[in-house]
Amino acid sequence: MGQENPIRGALRKITSRHGLLTSEGVSGLVPLNPDQKRAFPYVIYKEESNSPIDIALAQATCDVLAARASDFPIAIDIEPNGTQGQMQIVIRTATDNRQEQRAQSAMFIGTKEATRIAVFTGEAHDASVADYSQIARAEGARLVGDFMDSGIYEPFKEYYGGLRWGTDQEKIKRALFVHTADFNPDFIAQNLVGGHLSNLSFHLGMDISYREIDTWRKMPVEDILAKYPELDYRRLADKEYRSTEQGQRLYKQYKELCGSVMVERNKRVERQVTEEGTIPARP
Repeated sequence: MGQENPIRGALRKITSRHGLLTSEGVSGLVPLNPDQKRAFPYVIYKEESNSPIDIALAQATCDVLAARASDFPIAIDIEPNGTQGQMQIVIRTATDNRQEQRAQSAMFIGTKEATRIAVFTGEAHDASVADYSQIARAEGARLVGDFMDSGIYEPFKEYYGGLRWGTDQEKIKRALFVHTADFNPDFIAQNLVGGHLSNLSFHLGMDISYREIDTWRKMPVEDILAKYPELDYRRLADKEYRSTEQGQRLYKQYKELCGSVMVERNKRVERQVTEEGTIPARP
């Protein structure tokens, strides 16, 4: 048998740790031992708190992210800070890549706060800490799952961890617009041009010659849709067709098109924020 990946091995040991009970009956954490700290040597987050809820929330968030070990090789540590009742919550990572560390830190903070809001706007505001921990894990897992499945994480990672400020800012804005856009037939009718249909035909894997597609930029949209009805967004009004695999692919492409058009509109009216946090003057 091959040797266990050292990161996965350390994660397995950490997730098997048993919590301690405080005087309030709250499940706490056993501090990392020296070997575990060496496996996760880089600190990406610190927080001081005497709140059992803060500790439970940080632990739930870390557990949810650490379950995706290839993206988030992280572990939670907790230490007394010398003040009565105060604890220091520390999140550590195994990666030595500074860009990945920054992205992991941003993801942890964002997930923790989004989970806090989701839990307290639900029915958990009067729950025990043990129940709160379970609810926070469930909400955190849902939020992280949706975020990772959305395709936003890669531009998010480039934005928070990258060095190309303007380019990476543009990528994450585009990803957010595309992900949150609604399929809107009226909006499509007002904005659809031949160039859009050219891109759609490529993403749908249609076998059309480049020579013909090149003429679409000057052709009326109605003429193209009449010749290639499989590109016609109006077919999606038929619920039966829309539920088919072909209909779902067409729906996805047009939904993304709505987002892409909104991105281009936004670029014309919104200026980029510089790395120093200022907005450049209009030319």
